[in-house]
Amino acid sequence: MLRMRNSVQRAARESQIDPRTGLPSARLLLPVIDAARANPAIAMLEFTINHTEPLRHAYGVLAGGDVSVYVAQLIARTVHELGHEDDFIGYLDEHQFVALTKTASAMPIAERIATTFQQTVRNHYNKAALVNNQFVVDGVAYPMMTLTYRLFAPDQAWIADDVDTAPHAHRSGAIVWCACPATR
Repeated sequence: MLRMRNSVQRAARESQIDPRTGLPSARLLLPVIDAARANPAIAMLEFTINHTEPLRHAYGVLAGGDVSVYVAQLIARTVHELGHEDDFIGYLDEHQFVALTKTASAMPIAERIATTFQQTVRNHYNKAALVNNQFVVDGVAYPMMTLTYRLFAPDQAWIADDVDTAPHAHRSGAIVWCACPATR
């Protein structure tokens, strides 16, 4: 009986951590996000990887998983370097990640992650398949992957001050989002 109960508890814990990225999954993440919304000192960064389907189609599901692992590691490393001990990162799904950090650290973290992704995205493709910043598969050109981030912060004045420093950034209420295109 004890083994069965321990097995059930272990399965419940493991379902809360994504096995590929090692990050807390949506099941564990959503209550943490709800609690963070009540804290005016915490900002939420939501990162989305765009245009992954052509890569998955051409190179397989594992290649798409490798991109998710790469982005998870990039976020974790950047939050560790620029963030605080109590920052929290998680994995919503194959394309979405969340970082909870202090409001003052949010924009530097987001910009570093976006810039690094932009500089390294070409490494996920076969160089021969890249033509004019597009991914060509079977004669059809697709956009290369991009990383988009949105910043949810309670302090709108802070966002208004920093929107102009982020490339391609736009302001909408308490949300800043940035689409970071691939570079040559």
